[in-house]
Formats: sequence, C-alpha cells, structure tokens
Amino acid sequence: MRILFNIGSLKKGGAERVTANLANFFIHNNDVAIVTSIKCNSFYKLNENINVYALDKEKQYKNVIIKNINRLRELSKLIKDYKPDIIISFLPHPSYRVLFLKLFNKNLKVIVSVRNDPKIEYKSKVNSVIMNILYPLADGFIFQTEEAREYFKDKIQKKSEIIPNPIADEFINATINKDKEKRIINVGRLEEQKNQLTLIQAFKAFSDQYPEYKLFIYGEGSLRKRLEDEIEQLKLNDKVFLPGNTDNLIDELNKSEIFVLSSKYEGMPNALMEAMAMGVACISTDCPCGGPRFLIANEENGILIKNGSKEQIYNSLIKIIENPELRQKLKNNAIKIRRDLNSEVINNRWNNYIRKILGG
Repeated sequence: MRILFNIGSLKKGGAERVTANLANFFIHNNDVAIVTSIKCNSFYKLNENINVYALDKEKQYKNVIIKNINRLRELSKLIKDYKPDIIISFLPHPSYRVLFLKLFNKNLKVIVSVRNDPKIEYKSKVNSVIMNILYPLADGFIFQTEEAREYFKDKIQKKSEIIPNPIADEFINATINKDKEKRIINVGRLEEQKNQLTLIQAFKAFSDQYPEYKLFIYGEGSLRKRLEDEIEQLKLNDKVFLPGNTDNLIDELNKSEIFVLSSKYEGMPNALMEAMAMGVACISTDCPCGGPRFLIANEENGILIKNGSKEQIYNSLIKIIENPELRQKLKNNAIKIRRDLNSEVINNRWNNYIRKILGG
C-alpha cells in the first residue's frame, strides 16, 4: 500500500506529531511519503525510509493566488509520480488542495482528518463555503470527538470514524515519580486559545491561601508580554514562571502535583493526555469540541470545569490540595489512559479504517 500524508508542515504541533507517528507506524509494511506545504525540517523523528516532499521550493511567491496555484501544480505532479493508494490529509488548506485535484481525478482516495474545533476552524465565510463544496468529495473522515463530527452534514458523518490521538510512547513507558513538588503546571502556546491569563488570575487567589505553591506555564507565543505584565501586576514574580518551551516535559510533569488545562477550545489535547499518563492530578475546562470531556470522567480521573471560570479553577485547586484521597484517586485512574490510548491501539484503528476505505 502506498500512503501519502498531506499536511502544512512538520513543525511542532498536534497534527504534525500524529502525522509523524502514523508515518513511522505504516512504513514497516507499506511505502510511505509525506508532502508539506512549506519546506522545513521535521520537529519529530521520522524513519529514514519515509520520503518528505515540499510544495514550496526555493522560489517563493508573495502573491497568495500565485502561491496556491503553484502548490496545486506541484501537488498534482507529486500525486502523478507517486501514485498513492490513499492520501491522508490533515487540516483545512492542505485538504482543500487535494480535494480540488480530486474534482479532476475521481480515482484519488482521500481521507480528511479534522483536528480542531470546526466551529472555529470554518468560522469564516470563505472557509465555510470552500469546505461545503470540497469536503463531500472525500472518501472518509477522521474526527477526534463526537462533538466535532456532529458539526458536519449527515453525508460526511456517515463515512467517518472517531479516533483520538495516541499518547507518545515516551510518556507510555516513562517511570512515574510519586514524590511530587508543590508545583502546578500548564503546557501550551501563549495564545488566546490557551487562556493562561485566567489561570494566572485564579492562581492569585489560590496562592494567597497556599503561598508555598508555584505555577509553571510552558510554551511560547504572542501573549508572553501580556502574561508577564499580569504576573507583575499581581505581584506573583516569585510564584508564576514562564520558562518557554521545554525538551524535558516528562521531568517537569513528574515533579508537578497538578496540571491545569485552561483552554477556550481544543481538539484532543495532547498536553492533557500526557499529564494524565504521567499520573498528575488534572483539571481541565470542559471546552469545545469535547476532547477533555472524552478523556475525563469528572472527579474520577480528573476534574472538568466551566470554560473560562476563574472561580472553578480556584475551587478545584483547593479541592485537590485539601483532599488527599481524591488527589490519589485522580492520579491512579488517570494513568489508565496508557492502556486505552497507546500508539499500538490507535494506529491499528487507523489501519483498519484505511483498509475499509480501500475496500478490504
């Protein structure tokens, strides 16, 4: 089987990690290639037998229309030369391109993987119109949650499958340190979506009661200055830290008592899954499009809270700190995610669905 993965880039990100993980899985028994829109090195380790192609060559086009015409031309050439049995496309714009080519080549088999909240992803009129025209052409769809699938019309839902992200093997195999420090951790880009501002404000009230605890927010983004100003204003410079990205997330999680996901919306949040796999007591917003709700049974293996609620973040932190039995239950049950969402289980579900689309 010849599989072509189609994605914008192989930089750091959830869809990119899943693409690399699937490519590494399928290369053992298949011919696998990845095509990206832009030319860049892969953040994630790839098997040396996986060929990676970029639609953007050395020559760069500033005009958006010319750039996309060139990308379509390059993608068409690649498909003609590579002759894939199946194309698995991640994210809207790469998917639009391959489905546009399917208008002229009905033999192309295409699976589209929707990774984020579709109410946000297809909010603009342009995206909505293009999606409604091109997406019905796809042979299959992978969604991460039922809520994401329900956004689309019945025709799309009927040929879809729900498959969550796998947890990276290093988290599955990591040893868990039971001796936690008085640390609360958040992991995510410093952007509006992740809503770390609300977390910092909630932590202020919590810190007044439990001053020995510290909050670490790992990630980079455009809101760093705004968050730094808030930390300064709340006089939390010695309590809240923004260390940037980390190459040792397992170690940072292993030292932490509580993980908080404060996002306004998510697909299937890898950071939450990884924290659960490391036996950290987790608090998460019950945000669209249902990823945290899929992962967490409230007060069994984590705590779900109202989206954007400082009060509920504060109350949940207090509840976990002041109830050792609850804290231990959350940790013990969270670890079970290693069994349910490991790479072998998830990759085999992808394999079965692809073969179903191909007819055998």
